[in-house]
Amino acid sequence: MPWSKGPVDERMQMIQLWLAGVPISTIASMKKVTRPCVYKWIERYLEMGPEGLTERSRAPESNPRKIPDQIVAELIELRKRSKACGPSTLADVLNRQHGRKVISRSSAAAIVAKHGLARKRRRRHRGGVDPTAPAIPAVGPGHTMTADHKGKFRLGNGQYCHALTIADLFSRYVYAIDASSSTGLAHAMKVFERVFREWGIPEQLLTDNGTPFCAAKSLGGLTQLSKYWLKLGIQVRRIDPGKPQQNGVHERMHRTLKQAVCREPACSLRGQQRLFAQFPSEYNEVRPHRGLDGRVPAEVIRPSAKPYPRKVEIIDPDHFLMRRVRNTGQFKWKGELLFLSLVLIDEYIGLELVDEALWDIYFGPQRLALFDESTGTLTKAGRSSAAAST
Repeated sequence: MPWSKGPVDERMQMIQLWLAGVPISTIASMKKVTRPCVYKWIERYLEMGPEGLTERSRAPESNPRKIPDQIVAELIELRKRSKACGPSTLADVLNRQHGRKVISRSSAAAIVAKHGLARKRRRRHRGGVDPTAPAIPAVGPGHTMTADHKGKFRLGNGQYCHALTIADLFSRYVYAIDASSSTGLAHAMKVFERVFREWGIPEQLLTDNGTPFCAAKSLGGLTQLSKYWLKLGIQVRRIDPGKPQQNGVHERMHRTLKQAVCREPACSLRGQQRLFAQFPSEYNEVRPHRGLDGRVPAEVIRPSAKPYPRKVEIIDPDHFLMRRVRNTGQFKWKGELLFLSLVLIDEYIGLELVDEALWDIYFGPQRLALFDESTGTLTKAGRSSAAAST
């Protein structure tokens, strides 16, 4: 009789042969299977009848590696609450909260995708350099601050919002996020003074070349804000124009900030500031950072060793030759007036002899220009950029 191709039918044919008295070895030879295989299906048939000839599921009754429902629920809730966190960060947060590894990053990614909570991302070019690697050395927490304005965006009432952000380069700690209607000086001065009074004075401060951090036509890019920093003894660093990657750690924080609280902006500046105020607590205290070996910024940050002074004034080295900048932006040298900067009106500059008839001109810790007294000319000093300091 012809053999059926279905596995259940072939097993039934083996049973029929056995019931007809055909020897087990002959059946095995005819069906090209082993004798134990024939015995297995005979036992199944005797135990359960024809239903026993169907293949049983090989899946284990219990899976010891299955993620507990409680962990899945916590992951989903955390994802909904922390919109800026990807699966890897969510897994790190949960493992940290439980004090042990309760879920892998790949499992978190699968669960997020399964529940429709995954976020599509643009494909990014991956060069040979880490895009968030700092362009200047960060010696330790409190040593280097970074600052920038988050790109402007419209609020619900149509008004533009500019967010001034200040952070610590080493620990990633976010000191301040302040909403403003512009990038003006007055607002920035208040924010920086508040941060300096609370956290102390850093050794250096890294920004881009935008307002109010830098003025392209001013000597040394000086503005009233950067002059204030120099009077506090802070070395001013700037990224090269068009090179935001030189402040990559700060830019990466901006991307997280945008995903968290800028995609659905508030209706007013006050409302947006309330949203901004919620961000640092999670970013600083909950979100582990791979660059910190899984620690959160709040565990790493330390105040600067230099507290905010009672009086903001420059203390120059004794060997400097001091000159006051007049209300015309000029300083006097051997009976002649030489123009320097309107930003430095009523301030004192220091001159240091570096060669015959050549003087370096300083304001605070910053070298501004080279003065050649033989010709009476000033040459701007090289930019104190992030790239130049590496």
